[in-house]
Parts: sequence; C-alpha cells; structure tokens
Amino acid sequence: MKIQHAFRNYEVKKQMVAASRIQHRFRTWKLRREFLNMRRHAIKIQAAFRAFQARRQYVKIVWSVGVLEKAILRWRLKRKGFRGLPSDPLVPDQTTQQSDTEEDFFQVSRRQAEERVEQSVVRVQAMFRSKKAQEEYRRMKLAHVEAEVTLSI
Repeated sequence: MKIQHAFRNYEVKKQMVAASRIQHRFRTWKLRREFLNMRRHAIKIQAAFRAFQARRQYVKIVWSVGVLEKAILRWRLKRKGFRGLPSDPLVPDQTTQQSDTEEDFFQVSRRQAEERVEQSVVRVQAMFRSKKAQEEYRRMKLAHVEAEVTLSI
C-alpha cells in the first residue's frame, strides 16, 4: 500500500505542477495580449495626434507660401506697370496734407505686408532647415551609436 500511496502522491503532485504551469502560461499570455492591445491603441492615438499636428503645420506652410507667391506676383505686376509710364514733372503742392496722409497709410500698409511676407519666409526657411537639422542629428546619432558599439566590442 505504501508504494501505491507514494505513486498516487507523485501523480497528484505531477498534475498540480502541470496545472500551475498551464495557469501561469495562460495568465502571462492574457497579460501580454492586454498589453499589446493597449499599446496598439496608444499607437493609434499618437498617430492620429501626429497627423493632426502635421495637417496643421501643412496648412501654415501652404498659407505662408501663398503669402510669398502673392507678394512676388504683386512685385512683378508693379514692376511691369511702371515700365511703360512716362516720367511726368512733379506737380507743385496742391494737396500735400492729403497726399501725406495717404502716403503714411500706404507706408503702414506696406510695412505690415512686408512683416507678413518676412514671417512667411521665416516659417518656410525654418521648415526647410528643421528637416536638414533632423537629418543631420540622425546621422550624428547613428555615428555615435556605431562608435559606442565598436568601443564596447
């Protein structure tokens, strides 16, 4: 009887170990599945937010380029319009105050337009330079990682 009792105890222990292994594997599989699901959802949210930011940045850049194109077009048309005009002698002071006011208004408007154009130019340049800077940083980081790998070997 002792041998039979020992054998049954051995079989029960073996089954308990197998059951605990199965439970452990199932629980870890379930946790991993939940983790991967959460990670997938987080990646989707991040991608949506990054796409939103990229669209907003794209609209800014398109607006800036539009301002630049409009300024260049105005400049070209203005130059084209002045080519055929004969040079008239200046008329004496008839309405100097009115013309001074109009001139001040045009100068202020021109200054504001130039500021908008300058802002647009800076934005387009910053976009171009940031892309170059990112590529340069990526190259430097890659070189640094390669140097670390060669030093650690």
